[in-house]
Amino acid sequence: MKSPLSLFGTALHTGAMSAAVLVASTADAHAYVDPGTGAMILQIIGAAVAGGLFYFRQLREKISSWFSRLTSRSGDQPKS
Repeated sequence: MKSPLSLFGTALHTGAMSAAVLVASTADAHAYVDPGTGAMILQIIGAAVAGGLFYFRQLREKISSWFSRLTSRSGDQPKS
């Protein structure tokens, strides 16, 4: 199974190639973009960045917890 970072790189590469093909094959739109649309696009990008940072922080903590030492609590030890 591929690592999450490898899958992210593959998805990023696929997305970049798709965007390049779409940009290269565009025709004239004869339209305009609202000023509010630019703000909405910036909000979407900001939310995606914040979500990605949160996701990868949680993923890093989960993976590091697998490799960290488990300390036993005093209540977990059997009584003799």
